[in-house]
Amino acid sequence: MTEGGVVLLEIDEHPEAGYLLSSPLGRYIVTPDGSRVVCRASPALWDLQHMLIGQVLPLVAALHGLDVLHASAVAIDGAAVAFTGPPGAGKSTLAMNLALRGATLLADDVIALRRVDQQLLVEPATSLVSLRHDQGERLRARLGELARLLESTEKLHIAVNAVAESQPLRAFYVLELGTSGPTEIMPVIPPDPRIPLGSTYVPYLSVQRLVSARFESAAVMEGSVDMFRVRIERTCMPEELADRIVLHVRELRAQTL
Repeated sequence: MTEGGVVLLEIDEHPEAGYLLSSPLGRYIVTPDGSRVVCRASPALWDLQHMLIGQVLPLVAALHGLDVLHASAVAIDGAAVAFTGPPGAGKSTLAMNLALRGATLLADDVIALRRVDQQLLVEPATSLVSLRHDQGERLRARLGELARLLESTEKLHIAVNAVAESQPLRAFYVLELGTSGPTEIMPVIPPDPRIPLGSTYVPYLSVQRLVSARFESAAVMEGSVDMFRVRIERTCMPEELADRIVLHVRELRAQTL
């Protein structure tokens, strides 16, 4: 991973030693089966979130057989709802606004899916959320007992005071920001397995069993999870989008009862 010609993250693989993740923020060794992590890391919260939470733990989850996707997820009425999209699409902001409306935060930015028979469960992750400063300031006064501010760096870091449990994945939304028309939620019919495959968070893993797990997870999602594209009009406020998503999820649930 590079930015402006500077190497931000380098990953080396060895069949016996495992994986070495090197970054200016620290160095981590993960054993081949993901059972042990050894690190020399920066103690700064922002650095730990970037590396330990953002890179190392997703790799560990994948090595344990979970399908790891670049998405955020919350639980609404006992079912998980996930959101994917390009950087800046508003995944974290949407998740936080949904939490303020009674949803339970499951994961911000990276989700891990566990297959149980023909169902996918979203495993709860760390309860940290990182927001752009403008969005974080909009929410600051409304956090109350739900969450607390931890640190302000390139982003505003928030810890959500909630303990989540694994939840079955019910719906998967693809956020498309900045469209010229009105905000719309459109079903993807039939569900497209290329959407979760395109959201894979650790694409560098080439171990055959893990690649197979990705395709198996995508196949299960195709048969059990409703998919939608959310075209977000440029002036649509995050609060408005969150209200529409809550209404849409509950309408979807009512249709299946």
